[in-house]
Amino acid sequence: MTTGSGICHLRVSSRRVVRVLSRLRHTRAVTVVTEAVTRLSDRTDPVSDEIWADAARHFDEGQLAALVLQIANINLWNRLNVATRQQAGLHTW
Repeated sequence: MTTGSGICHLRVSSRRVVRVLSRLRHTRAVTVVTEAVTRLSDRTDPVSDEIWADAARHFDEGQLAALVLQIANINLWNRLNVATRQQAGLHTW
């Protein structure tokens, strides 16, 4: 019975590892796309086909659209705050 429990535990653990690695890959894809969309002037092709293809392996078209819109929204607010010299956390509204 101890062996059975150990094997079962290993299966649960390896499933967890797979889930964690999957989440990390998703997180990495989001981070890379976010960085590329945000730092447009750093390179001639900010969101390369390679970056987009990697993200497309993790997300469907609707999810990618939502991701790009969310990145754009955050970038808009960041730029507005910089332009109007607003400091994050100053207001408690």
